[in-house]
Amino acid sequence: RRHDVYPLDDRRGEREVLLPADSPQRGTHFDFPVPVTGIHKGSAPDFRGRSWTMQAELASPRDGVITAFGGRFAGWSLYLKNGAVRFHYNYAGIEQTSIEGGALSPAATHLVGLSFSLQGDKSAEVVISVDGRETGRGRVPRTLRNVSHETFDLGADLYTPVSPDYASPASLGPALGRVMFEAEPFNH
Repeated sequence: RRHDVYPLDDRRGEREVLLPADSPQRGTHFDFPVPVTGIHKGSAPDFRGRSWTMQAELASPRDGVITAFGGRFAGWSLYLKNGAVRFHYNYAGIEQTSIEGGALSPAATHLVGLSFSLQGDKSAEVVISVDGRETGRGRVPRTLRNVSHETFDLGADLYTPVSPDYASPASLGPALGRVMFEAEPFNH
């Protein structure tokens, strides 16, 4: 008390999920030139507890990660495997959900989209689109309040892979262009 260090606060986990109202992470529009990798989750867009969409420009795509947040212990990833778009959601290593989004023409330029819509029961409806046309849909039964202590990456998955479908870093290379995210405003 004499040195003004009170009150002591040992709520590490609870404080970790709190962000100031004016934090850039709480924004609704994020536009990334790529590749961008290794963004610490404390600096990355905060998608927790809200629905979001993503669009990525791909030219002559090949297998690799479009975007990943988290790793082997928790997180999500959108990637290409065997020429097809896939989304994988890793619920704390306990529950794995994969959604197939259809094959891409490797000689063409594509706009790959993902819609992640939270539901009232804390599940999420996921829709994958290619060039504005729905190519895959599925449900994530449970969503995380927090991802693992790994990074937010575009064009790779730097550390441990979110999905067992690929080995890190699973770099997409120069095929990936601009990536844009739109997130609903926080309601709390």
